Amino acid sequence: MESKQLTNAINKHLFVPIPEDLAGHLQEVVVNHVSGMTADLVTNYANAVFRNLVDWKFKNTVQTKYKEQFGGTLTLPNIVYLILEGYALRQMVESDTFDSGQKAKFSLIVKNCAVIRKGSWDGIVCSKWLIEIYGYYDEYSKKKVIKNVAYSNLLKAVVPKAQWAETGLEITEKAVYDQIRSLCASGVRGELNWYINHEFKSISSPFAKAYVLAKKMVKEWNWKYISDSPIEKMRMALGEESKKRKQLGKIVEEVTAVIAKEQLVTPGEGSSILLSRIVEGKNAMLDERRFSALEFGVYLYYELLLETFNS
Repeated sequence: MESKQLTNAINKHLFVPIPEDLAGHLQEVVVNHVSGMTADLVTNYANAVFRNLVDWKFKNTVQTKYKEQFGGTLTLPNIVYLILEGYALRQMVESDTFDSGQKAKFSLIVKNCAVIRKGSWDGIVCSKWLIEIYGYYDEYSKKKVIKNVAYSNLLKAVVPKAQWAETGLEITEKAVYDQIRSLCASGVRGELNWYINHEFKSISSPFAKAYVLAKKMVKEWNWKYISDSPIEKMRMALGEESKKRKQLGKIVEEVTAVIAKEQLVTPGEGSSILLSRIVEGKNAMLDERRFSALEFGVYLYYELLLETFNS
């Protein structure tokens, strides 16, 4: 992003505009800082941006690095640092420092922290940058999904034979790999459908159902390799119950009453806000917010996906 664009983004929020050369220096400072970004820093910055707060460590870093690079002391209003925070998050998916997997993980962190603003994004500065960060994970996940291919030829070659050597098929052929993968994906879908039509029905709470389904889709069935979106499958599984709504505090009570403690996932990521509320009782000031069962399940899905991202 050119410094002129950053200048415009900052000056929309100031009575007295900053000069473009200062914006250029700020951009350089932030870009240099981004090259050393970690998941913990992304979590801190995303939490701050969605709360319209300035992370004090980020502010100190910008001030220190600015003085080191350009001399002088920065005297800027907090709104500028808030914009720079959002810019730093946006820049991380543009940086050549990180591979696509790291960028996807950062994108997931930002997606998970968005639950803080569940219901309204009003007042978030530079919200378009955050939406672009969302889009990075969406594109990354699509590349993981190989759509079904026809496997009738594979079935005809394999089923009548007792040994693989008799089939004449070479696993090095991409078409054979695609067909085998398609069979595996179909098996996963069949397992999910069986579960929904049998054991799933015995769970009384739609929110507990959403929790269990999200956990199984991520931890047991590797759904990220089967479909790039869990939403339609979860909506289908929950049916009309997907629309039921409750305050988060009530949802947590309901889920923990139905699901045994040992079956709950203990979070390790700072952006797993709902998991932390359920398992550890961490208060994210969201207990009064209302979630549908579908919304709750989808948020959990992405939190669980980040928890298992490198597995």
